[in-house]
Amino acid sequence: MTIESITFQSPDKGEHLVVFGAIHGNEYCGPEAIRRVVLKMQHKELLLIKGAVTFVPICNPRAYAQNTRFIERNLNRHFYPKEMPQAYEDTLDGILCNILEDADALLDIHSYQSQGGAFAFTGTTNQHEINFARALNVAHYIHGWADAFSQKNATEEQKRASIGTTDFTRMKDKPGIAVTIECGHHHNSDNADIGEEAIIRSMAFMGLIDTHFPAVQYDKQRAVKMHSVYYKEKEGELIKPYRHLEAIRKDDIIARYIDDNVIKAPEDGVIVLPKTETDHAIGSEWFYFGVTTDFPKPKEI
Repeated sequence: MTIESITFQSPDKGEHLVVFGAIHGNEYCGPEAIRRVVLKMQHKELLLIKGAVTFVPICNPRAYAQNTRFIERNLNRHFYPKEMPQAYEDTLDGILCNILEDADALLDIHSYQSQGGAFAFTGTTNQHEINFARALNVAHYIHGWADAFSQKNATEEQKRASIGTTDFTRMKDKPGIAVTIECGHHHNSDNADIGEEAIIRSMAFMGLIDTHFPAVQYDKQRAVKMHSVYYKEKEGELIKPYRHLEAIRKDDIIARYIDDNVIKAPEDGVIVLPKTETDHAIGSEWFYFGVTTDFPKPKEI
């Protein structure tokens, strides 16, 4: 299967935005949001005044066709070109990374399986990137992804696995800013609406189009720092079907293994993206833990 990309290029110089959809094949809001924006640009409802925007509606076409998260490995882990591809997703890395090489910014559109609203993942070393993320006008922002995966007990494999689309964009030869927006549950009726607005707000933030949305509600935005990653080490279950960002108190039992060993909250905080339905095989990421913070400032990193 081939990967389709659509690029709109203005004759006037400007930045280059790349928008990804369906990095995970069962997340349909990205392709639908991209389809809507492409149609608006083709029909001149949105006019590119400078720079360029490249849309990749379906980054993992085989997984998308099968309505599954991935075929052989998570495409949003170990995301970098492979000299000797082994898995199907390895063959996609080179194509997608090549598209990103000239990008000044990436917006990667996702959805998730637990209940909860839209939020964005942002990096913390670039104030311009934080501003880009907050311009999307969602209520919650999560930072510290790489730090959580680089804890003292993390293996080198786990650290390398944490490299996703946004990490690659920041570390490539021509570094760019990058944000992942999670548009809510896979089947929420408004997730494509959220994705569409995020694309248009991204283009406006970068000065590629001249359009206006209601002002960003900065006073309603909240930040969460990723504290730790929990892998499912053996058979077990979460205590309940947690909502994303549900509050948890210190020493609350979050999960119980079949042998009655438990996982407790290390401090007061929130559960992040609990795998409540599927995609939590033994050895895989099960849930994340975070704490509410102020928005990060690069000088504090």
